[in-house]
Amino acid sequence: SGKNVKPDVISFGIVIRAWATLGDGDEATRASDIVVHMQKQFDEGSSDVEPNSKCYGLAIAVWTKRGEISKAEGLLNQMKEKNIEPDYFCYGPLISACARSNDANAADKYLEEAKSLSITPSHYDYKSVINAWQSSNDPKAAARIQILKNEMNCGKQ
Repeated sequence: SGKNVKPDVISFGIVIRAWATLGDGDEATRASDIVVHMQKQFDEGSSDVEPNSKCYGLAIAVWTKRGEISKAEGLLNQMKEKNIEPDYFCYGPLISACARSNDANAADKYLEEAKSLSITPSHYDYKSVINAWQSSNDPKAAARIQILKNEMNCGKQ
């Protein structure tokens, strides 16, 4: 009776979440591999396995937790190429990871990109980007910090 049972996006999502929380050192690769496998199956006609923003977001979060920002960016770009709309759980980890690595320009870029998609960044996201600008030697940092503080405090997002 279970011969025709096939995994769907929910089943794969559960496995991705399990890998994302495992923390065995290989979790990011495994989570990404599942998303890539899902996308390949979907591209080949399996309509019930199209990876969604939650699947991508989990894999992105695992890569950013490991400090592998370029791999997380690759997944975000893959989403865009496949016309899968990213959500907060795709942008939040990238904003935080870029800020933690003191890449204020990249953190700010993802904050602005999220806002352009009507994704509301959290106060934590704003504070992370502000801290990255404060750590930078960029001459535009002070002006940008002021703008971000005003947005954060006034709710202009």
